[in-house]
Amino acid sequence: MIAELRAIKSIRKTKKELQTHPLLITKFLTLKQTPTHDIDAVSMAYHLTFDQNGNPSFSSRRNRLVKREKQFRWHGFVHEYLEVGGSILHSDIAIIHQKERIHSDRNLRIYENALKAGKLFFPRDQYYYANECKDHGVYEKAIEWYQKFLNGKKRGLKITLKLAVEWQTVISI
Repeated sequence: MIAELRAIKSIRKTKKELQTHPLLITKFLTLKQTPTHDIDAVSMAYHLTFDQNGNPSFSSRRNRLVKREKQFRWHGFVHEYLEVGGSILHSDIAIIHQKERIHSDRNLRIYENALKAGKLFFPRDQYYYANECKDHGVYEKAIEWYQKFLNGKKRGLKITLKLAVEWQTVISI
């Protein structure tokens, strides 16, 4: 049952989004009434950036509801992801992610503290740490960490292509 599924990490944000989008509320309520005893997770589109007309220009799918009994695990220090398996329902519900705050150095500080603590940076952590360095004007360190990422063995094509765009930005600065 959908009651066995729980909203993950950003439930307050999801509730807020549901309150401001009536069609989203209808879709979400319909989803909740759908029998789901054989479903382990529900993914939803996650709109991250928008063009000048307000249309999504970059989206990804995120697992927004998961079965607690499956004990799925979070990975990463920043930009965490939930490793999910089993039967996944890909819903047509879209979550709109719009930052309400000005970019801070919070993520950069989290990564710096992880480095000081000697924590292992997996490829995804290397990539996002390099992005944080670039975004804060620490270009030499950004290049160093982009190179570590590229020299690593595990990396996906999608993130490598995105890195090419990031790298172009660093080079042109």
